Amino acid sequence: MREGLRYEKLPKRNDEFEQKWSESETMQIGAKNVNIYDVNPEHPKTDIPAIVGLGWSLKPENLKGTMQSLYEHDRRVICPDTPHGIDTENTESYPAIELRKVAALVRTLDERRVPKADIVANSEGGIFAVLAAYLYPERFRNLVLVNPAGMIGKDNLLRLNTGFSADVVGHVIEDMREKRPSEQRLDILSSLKTVSGSPLQATKSALAMADSDLRDMLKEIRKRGVGIEIIYSVGDQIFPPERIMETIGIEHTDALRPVAGRHNTFYLNPEPYAEVIDEALDELQALTRLRQS
Repeated sequence: MREGLRYEKLPKRNDEFEQKWSESETMQIGAKNVNIYDVNPEHPKTDIPAIVGLGWSLKPENLKGTMQSLYEHDRRVICPDTPHGIDTENTESYPAIELRKVAALVRTLDERRVPKADIVANSEGGIFAVLAAYLYPERFRNLVLVNPAGMIGKDNLLRLNTGFSADVVGHVIEDMREKRPSEQRLDILSSLKTVSGSPLQATKSALAMADSDLRDMLKEIRKRGVGIEIIYSVGDQIFPPERIMETIGIEHTDALRPVAGRHNTFYLNPEPYAEVIDEALDELQALTRLRQS
């Protein structure tokens, strides 16, 4: 266990995070007010913060544990509460719902006066994270994608729905076997409120997940100097690791990193993932320095 992991459990550290979490600020976009969570440790390990790309149906509250774990690794983490993105100009070249989410990331960085950031994104968040880096390579240094969509070729909604259902059921069965409290696992079901709050936008996001193939974009982004690492759960039934291993090569990513768990373990048990994300960002930062030397 690293020294940082022992330090992060100190009560004072937890209190610091809770204080900063409670101080979310509001960004006004047209007639809409958007909360921005920006947790910045006293001595961040890098002046480049990480901005979070929310997965399908998730809100910042679902990723609070993930953000806290990254904060405890001395990472500044920013997350806008924009699960369906913000209004923006559409183009026929890319899915409008994903462009809305790209606009939310870029507008948030503008609002926080951050010229460049790393992106940490999971599931559907991987689609608009890659699109953001493709459209705005000057604004993003590295991408760490956790169980991302768009990496296994064209898909279909039936298979995606089956995978999502299997993942939820799998977590419930694990709880029953290990007699663990199920309160945290209910976050999976409560997150579906985001879907019911805007069913049309949620459906468009699901269609984008099924229809996206980001591999050519990944290659172009890497040519432009943006680092990429993909973290995958070995038990992911939504984006199966064997399909990722078949379709993703060295031309697409700087590294593939396996982690134990299922698709949603990323935010249900965030500490092990935060450890790997932190290591991936460290490695990508070192590679960036090497390329620039």
